[in-house]
Parts: sequence; structure tokens; C-alpha cells
Amino acid sequence: MLMDQFSLQSTQKSLDLEQRDRALALSKTETSRLTNEVAELTTQVKKSDELLADLQNQLKALEAEKESWALKEKDFLHNSELLKDQIGSSLNMGFQLALEQVRVIYPDADLSPADISKTVVDGQLVDIDD
Repeated sequence: MLMDQFSLQSTQKSLDLEQRDRALALSKTETSRLTNEVAELTTQVKKSDELLADLQNQLKALEAEKESWALKEKDFLHNSELLKDQIGSSLNMGFQLALEQVRVIYPDADLSPADISKTVVDGQLVDIDD
């Protein structure tokens, strides 16, 4: 009877060991799978970080380019205003020179109604509509 009990305990221990071995094998398999998954995720995170850094560098470059274009636009607008003023001055100077020539050719002519802001319509001087 003692032998039967010993045999039963031995069989039970063998079954317990087999279960533990299977659980250990499953645990090793799962650990290996998780290790591989962690490695893949780590690689993906590293690639994502590199992509993010590249995109941030591109963004900085584009922001610098945008600032450069904004400065160019400001410069062009400033130059445009200067050119408008120069054109206005040139037109006014040309008008004054033309009046002076008319005064020389027709010294008795009354040129007081002449104005650069007027035009001739039906033989009459009228203000130019802007």
C-alpha cells in the first residue's frame, strides 16, 4: 500500500513536472514573441523619431524660407511705393515743364486753370475721377 501511495505520488509529481514544463515552454514562447514584438516596436519608434526629426528640420527650413519671402514681399511693396512716388513726381515735373514751354511760346496765355488733376472733356477742363 505504501508502494502504491509512493507510486501515485511519483506519478502526480511527474504530471506536475510535465505541466510545469509545458507552462515554461509556453512562457518561453510568449517571452520570445513579446521580445520580438518589442524589438519591432522599438525599430518603428526609432524610424518614427527619425521621420519626426526630418519633418521638424523641413519645417524649420520652410519657416526660414517663408520669412525670407515675407521680407522680399515687404521690400517689393516698399519699392513699389517708392516707384509710385517717383512716377508721380516725374508726371508732375513733366506737366510743369510743359506749362513752362507753353508760357514761353504764348507768354500772354492765362494758364492758371491748368492743373495736373484735370482733363479735357468736350473742350472743357474737368476734374479727373479717381
